[in-house]
Amino acid sequence: TCVYRENFKRLLLPPVYSVVLAAGLPLNACVIAQICTSRRALTRTAVYTLNLALADLLYACSLPLLIYNYAQGDH
Repeated sequence: TCVYRENFKRLLLPPVYSVVLAAGLPLNACVIAQICTSRRALTRTAVYTLNLALADLLYACSLPLLIYNYAQGDH
């Protein structure tokens, strides 16, 4: 019989997600703040970058829940 084990999720994902969280929150906040405080008119590139940074920031905000979930063995 084939047994599918997912032990790697408990060992690998919490540290990786922690690093992404630690880097993602402050860096995306800096990008958003820099674009918002810029005195120049918003170009298409700036709007696109702002949308990407906002989406990434929202994803980073969900990471603590995923870290906890996988650290507890997916329960």
